[in-house]
Amino acid sequence: DHSCLVDDAAVASALGEIDIHSPAPKPVDRESQSYEMLCVFLNDCVQAINSAYDRLANAHPSIGKFVLKPRQKRWYPQLYFHRNEEATVDGIDSAAPLKPSLPATLLKPDVVGLHEKDFNPKALPCCWGFLDATNPQVRLPVEVKKAWPELIWQAGTYARALRSATLERAFRLVFGYNQATCDFRVLIFHNGGLAVSLPCNLRSPSGRKDVVRMLWPVVLWQDAED
Repeated sequence: DHSCLVDDAAVASALGEIDIHSPAPKPVDRESQSYEMLCVFLNDCVQAINSAYDRLANAHPSIGKFVLKPRQKRWYPQLYFHRNEEATVDGIDSAAPLKPSLPATLLKPDVVGLHEKDFNPKALPCCWGFLDATNPQVRLPVEVKKAWPELIWQAGTYARALRSATLERAFRLVFGYNQATCDFRVLIFHNGGLAVSLPCNLRSPSGRKDVVRMLWPVVLWQDAED
């Protein structure tokens, strides 16, 4: 049985009801000018998706062979994106963080998705693995660049760090945003290489809705097997 929860009619209907009202961004020169906008947009998406998930779970506690867990017990109970100012405290395979003078390999995502319960400004910087109880773990890194080749190179470093933290991962998700074109992509690094979504332009309502469509399956993950 290769059925997928996201393909169910009730799930598709819940997705169709999600609406995002975040303002459209503008092209900017500096990467840092996009960070706050991305945090607001992605957190708006997560909040709207969570509300839709709660309604779906209340109306359909089980869908076929799938059981919708309470939000707090999902794989991503409550994602929260925030601007990241510092390099992570750990490096690949628990090595020391790489130096900022090496921008192609610097382990400092521009924006990071965390479990909301882990977020504490006093506990930063973040980490890739569970070093201790005080540093929040990066769940979904976001990279901003005005050229995709450089962005993908940097995102690949984050994917290596994610795999180092959890070796059994089948794939690693990184989000990319081009501040010159306002295009957003999902990058999926796997053992066979890289799969990249089509660009979603955040200046258009349809582009913002497409990002919701790509985030929706991630929120539906119930456990590690998903």
